Amino acid sequence: MQSDAQQSAPVRILVVDDEPDVEPMLRQAFRRKLRAKEIEFVFATNGLQALAQLEAGLAVDLILTDINMPQMDGLTLLGRLRALAPLTPTVIVSAYSDVANLRTAMNRGAFDFQIKPIDLDDLSTTITKTLDYSRHLRRSHQAEAWQRARDLAEAASRFKSQFLSATSHELRTPLNAIIGFSDMLLEEKTGKEPDVTDDLQRIRGAAQHLLDLVNDLLDLSKIEAGKVDMVLKTFDVRQLVLEVAETVRPLLAKNANTLTLDITPRADTMHADPSRVRQCLLNLLSNAIKFTKQGRVGLMVTREFLDGRDKLVFAVSDTGIGMTPEQLSRLFMDFQQASPETAQKYGGTGLGLAITRRLCQLMGGDVKVTSEPGVGSTFTVTLPAETQLPAAATPPVSPSVSNAVL
Repeated sequence: MQSDAQQSAPVRILVVDDEPDVEPMLRQAFRRKLRAKEIEFVFATNGLQALAQLEAGLAVDLILTDINMPQMDGLTLLGRLRALAPLTPTVIVSAYSDVANLRTAMNRGAFDFQIKPIDLDDLSTTITKTLDYSRHLRRSHQAEAWQRARDLAEAASRFKSQFLSATSHELRTPLNAIIGFSDMLLEEKTGKEPDVTDDLQRIRGAAQHLLDLVNDLLDLSKIEAGKVDMVLKTFDVRQLVLEVAETVRPLLAKNANTLTLDITPRADTMHADPSRVRQCLLNLLSNAIKFTKQGRVGLMVTREFLDGRDKLVFAVSDTGIGMTPEQLSRLFMDFQQASPETAQKYGGTGLGLAITRRLCQLMGGDVKVTSEPGVGSTFTVTLPAETQLPAAATPPVSPSVSNAVL
């Protein structure tokens, strides 16, 4: 029996025997453990009754069964238990003279046997030994099941990543062609045929939206598969920020927003993957601009000593629509946006912020957000200034940009 009296549930033993004196004998012999709720007996007078209880959902830790019983004997019950309760050990109880049946029972899967008349001390030892074996068997079975589930999940994840990667590459080529030809036609038709120009802009916008979705899916599949390539190098933070600002200039004009950059002198260089840092900043700035109309978007970059390390802090703020605490709680989930109404009105895949957070975490950092409805939001990316040992030569300090307005 289990040695820990503080267990959450008693050990339940199903006793299958047609002799009327068996139940009172067991209750008397194990009365202390019954009172302490360390053990619990459930009784059945034959195999059919025992099967009915098990099929009704009775969960037991051990089955103690006689062989010779009316309606269904113990040997037949053993055969049925293989399918019904394969992990529940069974102890056979029978007369010493019944050697042939005892051998048959052991061959059919019984864990041990007891000879009648029952020696209660020996029975207690047998129960303890059998339950120890049962716990070991269940742990082994659970470990094997967990490993099988893990292998299946990993295989499914690999297949999904391979499928997304292959599909994404196949889609990107025609989409890039559509965007390219749309740009060429727009150059020819702009100012000449307004109706055609409007149609071409819609075609180009739809193709660009699909391409953005494909690129997000490809990034997500790489992250989930652990195949994101990080090319670490030392780069000029100011220059990267200016390039990002130039990239989002058309979006700023579209929503009549202004962008203010504030880069402190100490935020000069960092050692990371510049393409991934650029991607994170583009995602955050694009979001800020998209949800802000005729307002202000800001990007402040500082260098701070946090948690014993130099870190670059990029704070992207806006005066846009803002979010409620409930919306913030699901903001970084895959394919989730602040609300269905937001998704319908502003579009998007719901992947940009999830990808941004995962990329930041891959670089040893994170992204957090504060927001207030109707006031705006601030997304703060914190990244290590150096993700590996410092380089031998320190790049020259770049001049700062302070309160530049684009």
